[in-house]
Amino acid sequence: ELSMRASSMTLDSVSQAFRFGGGWSIIKVLAKDSARAKTFEEAGPELTSAYQEQAAKVREQEWIASLKAKYGVMIDAEALRNAFTRTPAASEEQTFQ
Repeated sequence: ELSMRASSMTLDSVSQAFRFGGGWSIIKVLAKDSARAKTFEEAGPELTSAYQEQAAKVREQEWIASLKAKYGVMIDAEALRNAFTRTPAASEEQTFQ
């Protein structure tokens, strides 16, 4: 959203304050670069971060699978359904006459 707002503004312009992400933001356009492919140096940190995130997810799934195999995990669907179904306690029940 911020980049879309900034791209529609002219150079050296300042936006009005607007709500964003639970707070307020103001944008000032100092310079504009034309669209182009990123260089390796520019893309490197972004790629590294994406790779690390993906690798962590793979390792987590492998670890969970190994725990399931080691401990024989079984999912009790009925117990899960009952755990998240709220039934009013006797003290909460009200009768109207």
